[in-house]
Amino acid sequence: MEESKKTTQNKASEIKSAVSNVSREFFVLFCEDNKVLENTMRNLLDLSNDEDDKRIRLDANKFLAEQLMGKPKQSTDITSGGEVVTPSLVFGNILKEGDGDVQTEV
Repeated sequence: MEESKKTTQNKASEIKSAVSNVSREFFVLFCEDNKVLENTMRNLLDLSNDEDDKRIRLDANKFLAEQLMGKPKQSTDITSGGEVVTPSLVFGNILKEGDGDVQTEV
């Protein structure tokens, strides 16, 4: 049994070494030649539509939506403590509060 474990470890080490020696360019060319991206997307679309497990359908659809639209951003208020803040602009000096005109001093 100990011999079998060493053989398995040696094979795993050989595979890891071979994979680490594959260049990115070769991998991309291999995937293009074998239509890996197209097949992967087709499988993902099939999962998103036809899978019986709702969680898998949800995950597949969520992944597709994030790839198309990006992940939603969550804004966090770190300054006002939840109170409404009225924005104001400062040009040179100050904008009078409640007054829509910019006050400038020369």
